[in-house]
Amino acid sequence: EQGVAEARARLRSLRLQLQCRQMRMLHEVCQIYPIENHGRFRTIRGLRLACIQTLCHQDLREEEAVSTALGYLAHVLVTLVGILAVPLRVVLSRAGSSRCCIRDLHEVRSPEPKEWPLHYGRGLERGRFETALRLL
Repeated sequence: EQGVAEARARLRSLRLQLQCRQMRMLHEVCQIYPIENHGRFRTIRGLRLACIQTLCHQDLREEEAVSTALGYLAHVLVTLVGILAVPLRVVLSRAGSSRCCIRDLHEVRSPEPKEWPLHYGRGLERGRFETALRLL
């Protein structure tokens, strides 16, 4: 009985240490990728990140900045998933880059591509970009 109580106390201590470590790591992620609210839009590392409706009608001249901001956002998401050890419904490839892509492992549409670009620009189908935004 005393051994069980000691094991429980040790487990509680380890859980507390893990929570403290997670909080410290989350704080570090917030320092590396600061996200600020500016009312109608947010910024990540100083790059503007508008709402989904606005992103779907974005000017192609802002392609690089928007794609980079979305890559940062994807990297934050992947990092948070790793820190918190929670499952993610989608798979993000090249997270952190301006050419990030997203895959939904549960979407079963065989004629459509399995990977959607989380960036946009000339030569890309707008619908595929909008699907990637929706999945994110």
